[in-house]
Amino acid sequence: MSSALAALSVRFGLARVDSFKVLQQHWAQLVGSDLARATHLTSVRDGVMRVEVNDPAIADHLKWMRGDLINAANDICGNDAISDVRLSVSRGSTTRQTS
Repeated sequence: MSSALAALSVRFGLARVDSFKVLQQHWAQLVGSDLARATHLTSVRDGVMRVEVNDPAIADHLKWMRGDLINAANDICGNDAISDVRLSVSRGSTTRQTS
């Protein structure tokens, strides 16, 4: 069963399940405790880490940190699973892409 799931993940461009879980578990370490409360890792697909934030200013801050976030995420995962970060700003029920 696990090999079938792994094959489907590769076929659809999804990150290894353990990479996504590892990043979720270490989210506060990755972005810092203050930013962790205002952000949410939503997915990792085709090397893109998607993050939802609750404030445009936080999205701007994370844009400046993009390279550091990618490097830190790959250090945490132990491989080069992440090649980019995409941010979206969520305000209640609406979400706006920023990058």
